[in-house]
Amino acid sequence: NVQKIEDAARAAQASVQAAHDANMKEIADTTAKLTNAHDETRDRTLALMTSAEERFSAAMTAAIAALANAAELFCCLPASSLVADDLAGYYPNEKVQAKELRKKVVPAKLGEVTCFVSHSFQDELPDKAPGAKYKAIARWARRHEERTGVEPTIWLCKACIDKDNLDVSLACLPVFVSGCQQVLVAAGPAYGDGGAG
Repeated sequence: NVQKIEDAARAAQASVQAAHDANMKEIADTTAKLTNAHDETRDRTLALMTSAEERFSAAMTAAIAALANAAELFCCLPASSLVADDLAGYYPNEKVQAKELRKKVVPAKLGEVTCFVSHSFQDELPDKAPGAKYKAIARWARRHEERTGVEPTIWLCKACIDKDNLDVSLACLPVFVSGCQQVLVAAGPAYGDGGAG
């Protein structure tokens, strides 16, 4: 009987030890998995932070470059130099006329141009409203000068975008808009149809 009791005790002890060892192994495995998951999460987080910092740095570099380029390229048209044909588009000699129009621009400082003109050249097509846009802009310019005593200046894409430096000029467009005191929307029949500029 004593032997049986001792055998049973040893078996019970072995069973408890085995259960303990199994529990300890499970704890060790779980700890290892958690540690690995933590390390992976940390590594992913660091990678995301690094990527975000790199993107932010690249964006800041691009923004600073755009500001510098915009300050150098910013120009305008005195309102009195604008004629109806300057607002026309979609005709055989358009490139020649745009080149001539470019000769009218004068250098400007960001914040000093009276208005950024947003319009559609398609309004000048025969079936739209040719000439109406020029009359509206000329009327606005006249009233502005009567009210302030100062001739207004305008930023017009056809004149003020440097076609020889097109990619840089287009990248500066948001700065050009903010460099004007107001936006003048000359909304004709074609405005909003994808031809606005």
